[in-house]
Order: sequence, then structure tokens, then C-alpha cells
Amino acid sequence: MISSFCFNCMAPLLQKPDLHDICRDGKKLPPEDLTYASQYWAKHLAESKLSQSLIDHLYDFASVRLLYWIESLSLIGNLDLGISGLGNAIKALVVRPHLHDCDHNAKLTFKRSGQVPDQVTELLSDAPCFLEHFEDLLSISAMNTYSAALPLTPRTTRIYQQYGSKFEGMAVHLTLKWDI
Repeated sequence: MISSFCFNCMAPLLQKPDLHDICRDGKKLPPEDLTYASQYWAKHLAESKLSQSLIDHLYDFASVRLLYWIESLSLIGNLDLGISGLGNAIKALVVRPHLHDCDHNAKLTFKRSGQVPDQVTELLSDAPCFLEHFEDLLSISAMNTYSAALPLTPRTTRIYQQYGSKFEGMAVHLTLKWDI
């Protein structure tokens, strides 16, 4: 499965802030395999049969590597693909996706109830809002993912609850709500 290859490629490389450490030839671009995996994992996930192995990869990705993935998209200048890719991933996991409305009270209807952890779908549902709200900031600098965008993310969101404490030393935190 190509989607498993993408997750396996991203796992060892998306581990800490500042992906410049792994960029090739002193350029500000991640390695080609990471670039491909970052751009197309969701497309391949949507085309794959949802197995327990894929769910495990998705859980690891959403709960550990999501912000690093956003950083990689910023480095390659392809944040828009993140929004559409997340839409593909959510469509692969749910019957009726609620994407782009940033309604955190919306309930998603799962194709296979109980198979995909709620934490995964909540994080994947928050991520498009994060990308949309902070696209300008993220396109300026990949490190704004942690130092500016995350601290400005509403504390009630799953993405902030999952990642806020991991990067709290990087910037001042404010209490805000999504402007919908």
C-alpha cells in the first residue's frame, strides 16, 4: 500500500520542530521522499482499504506528527494541498464530512463506528481550520507553526489540547476562539 509507505517515510523524519535539520544539500527543502509522502499520503489513504495497520499509522500521524507535517508543507510551499488532503482523509473516514465550516460541535458519521479513534478524526477535523486561519503566517516561516499559530489557536480545539503543552515554551499563549 502506498499510503503505508507514506506514513513509514514520514514517521522517522517528522519527529521534532525545525525540519531544516533534515533538509537536503543545505537547501530549505525536505528530502524528496518526505516531500512526496507529505503531499500525497491523504490521496493514497482515500484510495486504500482501511485496515487496522493504516488506522495505527493514522493515529500516530494525527497524535504525534500533525504539526511537523504542517511544517513540512510550509517548507515546500504547499499549504493548500494540506487543506485538500485533509478533506480527502476525512472523506475516507466518514460518511458525511464537515470540512471548512470549523464547527467543532459537529458530529461526524463514521463508516465503521468505533474503528477510527475519535482523537484522530477530531485532530484531522481541526487541522483544516488551523491551516486556513494561519496560512499567511505559515507561508512566511515554517517555524510559525509552533511559535505563532499554535499559541493563537483556541484552547478548546483538539489540536491545541493535543499539541499546546508540547510547544508552550516557544511563544506566549492567548485565549481565543475561532472567528467563524
